[in-house]
Amino acid sequence: MQARMQKTWSQGNDCPQRDRTESEGYEGVQTYIWMTEDNVVEVPKVNKEKTVVSYVRGVKYLGYSYYINKGKCLLTVHPKAKAKMRRHLKELTGRSNGMGYAKRKENLCLYISGWVNYYHLATMKRLAEETDEWLRRRLRMCIWKSWKLPQTRIKNLIKCGINKYNARRWGYVKGYWRVASSPIMHTAASNMSLRKAGYICLSDSMPNGYPNEEPPYAEPHVQWCERSVNTKVGDKHL
Repeated sequence: MQARMQKTWSQGNDCPQRDRTESEGYEGVQTYIWMTEDNVVEVPKVNKEKTVVSYVRGVKYLGYSYYINKGKCLLTVHPKAKAKMRRHLKELTGRSNGMGYAKRKENLCLYISGWVNYYHLATMKRLAEETDEWLRRRLRMCIWKSWKLPQTRIKNLIKCGINKYNARRWGYVKGYWRVASSPIMHTAASNMSLRKAGYICLSDSMPNGYPNEEPPYAEPHVQWCERSVNTKVGDKHL
């Protein structure tokens, strides 16, 4: 009985317990619930909403999830954590949230660097690429919205390297989200231009050689956020 009590202890401290069979897992949970409810020992109460016995794939633990690849159990980001991350990025890149360029860059840098540092153990290359593509489109939407008047858009497009004909052609186009994915904005606010202007994405915060190397820590993050940027003529409008 003492061995069973020690084995099921981790379930009461928000830790996953590995069992050989499903019946063994249920037995451990019931044993721990019996200990807590009957005050056999002084242990934390069981959170029945978070207590689950299931196959390892899809289990949520501290924002992580598990999957099996070539016989190995690997970590990935849980779908709920992905959705929460996208909701927060959507708030930071809202075109009507009143943030200026500097404040948006600072908030994005802090959130993305912290998020990547927390989930650096997970395999998320595809997630980072898909999220970066969506995030850059939202940034272009914010930039287009901030230019407001058609004459201002035409002027800034020309400064970003767009010829006068295309600048006048696109300066009066409506629809922020549609223009954000247009070739004209991909040229005026290219990935390199956004990076030089100080906007970072998930892939930019990942360490070199990810996921084989250790993640970056606090000091590199601070240096990244506060670094000085040598911008070109058009980058100051981003």
